[in-house]
Amino acid sequence: MSSGWKKLLKHDIKEYLSQIIEQKKKKNPRFSQRAFAQQIGLTSTTLNEILKGKRKISPKTIAKLKAAFSENEELLQLLDDQTSAVFSTFHIESKAMTETASNWFYLAILELMQTEDFNEDPAWIAKRLGIQVESVEKALADLLKIEAIRRSQFNKLTPAHNNNIKFADDDSREAIIKTHDELLEIIKGSVRKLPLDDVSSGYMLVATSQEDRDYIHSKSISFVNECAEYLGRANAPKKEVYLLNVSFVPLTKKELSSELEKHVKS
Repeated sequence: MSSGWKKLLKHDIKEYLSQIIEQKKKKNPRFSQRAFAQQIGLTSTTLNEILKGKRKISPKTIAKLKAAFSENEELLQLLDDQTSAVFSTFHIESKAMTETASNWFYLAILELMQTEDFNEDPAWIAKRLGIQVESVEKALADLLKIEAIRRSQFNKLTPAHNNNIKFADDDSREAIIKTHDELLEIIKGSVRKLPLDDVSSGYMLVATSQEDRDYIHSKSISFVNECAEYLGRANAPKKEVYLLNVSFVPLTKKELSSELEKHVKS
């Protein structure tokens, strides 16, 4: 991996735990998944659902895993990535791919794949998302290339991980700005076109401090993660793709701009 990139583990938590179980079974053929669950303080049902990708790993589960594997630095790092950043599921190893995957509809396609009536026909996807068929075809090819999606045993396209992309450090700012710009345009269009009952929107302007801003920032991350955990629960109905946007940005600056300063002095 080139310099300037964060060193990311090449597997997610459930894959890592599965490897640990297999290693223990090799040492002791009588070792079972149930025994492993007991060791880390989980029920066998909970562990089984986590390993199958049917259950999100909750903060409580992460705490139990950290306690059980306090000397496993690799797993601790993986768990820290899970709690400190939403975008930590898989990574892109080229600048070109980072720029490409910053298109908002890459993530939307990953979510659309989880809806009950999903059809992998590019024309169907394009119609649902309101984009060009050619854009869908390229997105599917790119997502397959970075192994964000795969073919199931029934030859159907399915997400290989959660719907999050980790961008390269050197390019993350531009990628994030590009994605946010596109999503803001979508929000504006939705507010104009959709019935108000279909759009949940609220805002407030408030004077605060940097310290309180940091607190709101941490609460925002917790809120988004809580929503992701709830909506990602086992057997949750999935019919449409929605955009949840949480922003907390400064409207004032500490110093006046040169033009405004001239105006005030005059």
